Amino acid sequence: MKSKVLCFLAGFSICLGAFAVEPVVSAITATRGDDQFLRVSYTLANAPAVITFDVTTNGVSVGPRCLERVFGGCARLMRPGTHEISWRPDRDLPGVSFENGEADVQIRCWPTNAPPDYLVLDLVWSNATYYVSADWLPRGGLANREYATRYLVMRRIPAAGRKWHMGVCNASTSHDVTLGSDYYMAVYELTDGQYGRVNGETGGTAKPHSESYKTYRGETLLWPGDGHAVDEGFFIDKVRKLTGFELDMPTEAQWEIAARAGANGPIYGESLDAIAWYGDNSQADGVCALHEVGLKEPNAFGLYDVLGNAFEFALDWQSALTNAEAVDPVGATTGTQRVRRGGGYNLSAAYCSLDRQSDGNQPTYANDGLTGVDGSTKAKYQSIRLVCPAVAVR
Repeated sequence: MKSKVLCFLAGFSICLGAFAVEPVVSAITATRGDDQFLRVSYTLANAPAVITFDVTTNGVSVGPRCLERVFGGCARLMRPGTHEISWRPDRDLPGVSFENGEADVQIRCWPTNAPPDYLVLDLVWSNATYYVSADWLPRGGLANREYATRYLVMRRIPAAGRKWHMGVCNASTSHDVTLGSDYYMAVYELTDGQYGRVNGETGGTAKPHSESYKTYRGETLLWPGDGHAVDEGFFIDKVRKLTGFELDMPTEAQWEIAARAGANGPIYGESLDAIAWYGDNSQADGVCALHEVGLKEPNAFGLYDVLGNAFEFALDWQSALTNAEAVDPVGATTGTQRVRRGGGYNLSAAYCSLDRQSDGNQPTYANDGLTGVDGSTKAKYQSIRLVCPAVAVR
């Protein structure tokens, strides 16, 4: 098979982080053979890194939908060595012919402590892939319901070193919080389909999954005294072993910072209906119901259903709030109830709040006991939204 350098120029950029040894990409070549495959070769040295790939023409990307069928050493964590990326331009851009120099191959190198904004964990094959934005997710992007059942889509929250405001503005418990690092947070509440996949089951809906705090983490090892340790055989333990990432519930501070998406006021302006399922809009024939995740508008960080639908557990014990400024707060050291945030599908708009704690719940309770606007009681609708450190580990 003949190979020749044709039409494509090669370049790279590096997204720098505070890394002891920065990864280096060199020896980039782009060749196109008679089989029409464009083959991009590069050498990664010094340290592992996430590699992302793009093709631009006149400085504009050809777009993620044209690059879904790219194979080889990109969209994942790569080890030092020489790697190859393959793509068929004639298949994904039929009828388009580039003259020499009109298209550029772009290789981007992300250190493990500064990975791309989106991490996708495959709950069937245990793969981890990375994307620069939600637009780059293959198979149709988030419109594909498999991302709410088979996969966990995690969004990087840019929190490190910034001072964030928590609580009701100007209230006695309003206070500033600083987090030491970024973290990934699931764009969706944990769904029945995702929960089932982790437990080796197939099928399952995209509706939020409900369990007790204990069922998710266990009850022998307790946050914050035992840190992120969890009991073996419980859900969090299983999903960690399946994916290789230290997944857990968020702290209350992590939850509120992500839910606010950097805003101090309401994220929904005057239209809660646009982003949340709650008592006034979730009813069918007078009965409130959970809805599939991701059907409302996301917040500015791309997170769906942070208000309404299912309550979301945080790690923290329920405790009295103070106005003390805090750094990486972990909540009270003891208590009887765990924090839940965000409101629920059968409650009034008052519960759909970014800046207030709802009543906590016993760690062993799956049923809540609150009376909904439709007269229902003991509703089972407590889910979680998984988080993990923003570090590429596989």
